[in-house]
Amino acid sequence: LQQLRGEWFNAFSSTVAFCNISEAKKEEVEVFEHKLVRLMSMLYGAALGQVAELEDTSFEFLDFADFDKESLEFLTRCHDRCEIVLMWIQRLIYEAHEDQVIKVAPPILSRVYNQLGNGIVILNNARKINDFPIPYPLAQMITVMLILHWGLTAVVIATSVKQSFWAGFISFAVIFSFWSIHYIGEELEQPFGDDQNDLPIREMQEDLNASLRDMLHEKARFPPHFWYDRTKHSKLECVDAQFEDIVDGVVDLTDLSADHAALDVDLGLGLGLDLDL
Repeated sequence: LQQLRGEWFNAFSSTVAFCNISEAKKEEVEVFEHKLVRLMSMLYGAALGQVAELEDTSFEFLDFADFDKESLEFLTRCHDRCEIVLMWIQRLIYEAHEDQVIKVAPPILSRVYNQLGNGIVILNNARKINDFPIPYPLAQMITVMLILHWGLTAVVIATSVKQSFWAGFISFAVIFSFWSIHYIGEELEQPFGDDQNDLPIREMQEDLNASLRDMLHEKARFPPHFWYDRTKHSKLECVDAQFEDIVDGVVDLTDLSADHAALDVDLGLGLGLDLDL
């Protein structure tokens, strides 16, 4: 499921990166991004709902109340919600590309479709755990053999070890080990439930929603400014610090922007240039 999340999140982040940065398309891009981010949250939630075996099947979604009601009603009645939402996303991306909301070469955009498709394949592989449990005869045979092992071990150890303490301890240790492995296997057979050792399904959905929200932040959509100094940066010096320490040591970009603007003005006046700041 984490691999599934990576495929779909990478597809989303790539699509957002491909959006047109023209001012004329700014409003259309914003509508597209907010529609896409809600559909991606819906897609991952639908995928988790297919594999999870929870008493409470509610998940955290980004608000989708403003989608048309007929489509949402169809989604609740359809055979496979994940496939429908995936189709909506693929069609949305195609229409955005046709309207120049997404501005990128088709071969590069095709990677987004590949990642969306890889995600649905990974989901179907995860569904095998639920849809195809261990065969019932095999499970019964394992249980019967463990019971026979339980009785025979005590007899064999009792006839082989003279001291009663060591006979009891060895019998207990061997039988306990085999039954522990058996129950661990049962836990691993179904990791998508409510048990304490199961996967944190709801937290995984909340984690994706938090990442999706961050991706629409203005600072996430564009790379940070970098004021290049050949003398300083050509050395490629390394810094051993935490991110918080690095941020505290960075000069305010507003002040740097003002200094560079003032420098540009001085250069422009000195060279007789007309600079539009």
